[in-house]
Amino acid sequence: MSRRSKIETLIPQPVQDILARLFREGRTVDQIKAKLDELHESGATPETASRSAVGRFVKSKTAMFARMKEAEEIAAKVLPAYGEESRGDLGMLAAQLIKTACYDVMSEVDEEQDVDAKVKQLRTLSTAVRNAQMTSIGAHELRAKIRAEAFAQAAKIAGDVARAGGVSEESIRAMEAAIHLL
Repeated sequence: MSRRSKIETLIPQPVQDILARLFREGRTVDQIKAKLDELHESGATPETASRSAVGRFVKSKTAMFARMKEAEEIAAKVLPAYGEESRGDLGMLAAQLIKTACYDVMSEVDEEQDVDAKVKQLRTLSTAVRNAQMTSIGAHELRAKIRAEAFAQAAKIAGDVARAGGVSEESIRAMEAAIHLL
């Protein structure tokens, strides 16, 4: 692991945020250093840092953005295995969980670690989440089928009772239709 930047340890977070924004805008190390010196002279930060410290800060941000990009690429590879059935609220939540897991894993990965092993772990997570969702969908479909059968039986029984009581066929059909709509 590289040495922590003096910026990350001694410079206040609001100033770090400004420097990070400059980095994201594509500013050079010298431009970021000049802004840090300007903020120090204006009293916004009690410390300043050397060009090397700014370089370490930029290097750490570059590595962080590279890991984030890699996590997005891994999520793009893992999520298709999740399948098309991920359209509901549970599916969207699960997809977000998988993306978050990708970011978490990639933030912990050092160059020496096996990224392929981490991808395999994420695919396993994706499969487990998909299977859980499919089980939930299957249970919902089974409940709907049982409910439809119960209403069909109720309509038949109500029709039989109504026929025995002398109710007209038109009224019985209307009653059975109403029961099926429940």
